[in-house]
Amino acid sequence: MIGAAVIAIIALSSAFLFVYGVNLLYLSWRALLLAPAIPPAADPPPGSVLVQLPIFDERYVAERGIDAVARAAWPAGGGRGWPSRTSAGAAGRATRPARWLTASS
Repeated sequence: MIGAAVIAIIALSSAFLFVYGVNLLYLSWRALLLAPAIPPAADPPPGSVLVQLPIFDERYVAERGIDAVARAAWPAGGGRGWPSRTSAGAAGRATRPARWLTASS
């Protein structure tokens, strides 16, 4: 009786591994038929700028920081404001929702 149970367990696990292996072969075959991946986008042009403002529940400090970033001119001395090669973001970990960042006064 015990011998039959052991053989049944071995047969069941062998069947499972067989199905698993066939599935692996099938997925590998399907992966070979896929179109080549799109090459990654080109690196940004030299001189690109990303300004990040670290903020932690500091409403007025954040407002002054955002205002200062909005007034910044890049490249220095350009005086024309934010060109397309510049981006800004506020990143932080707040303990309450940051609705005050987007709310108008």
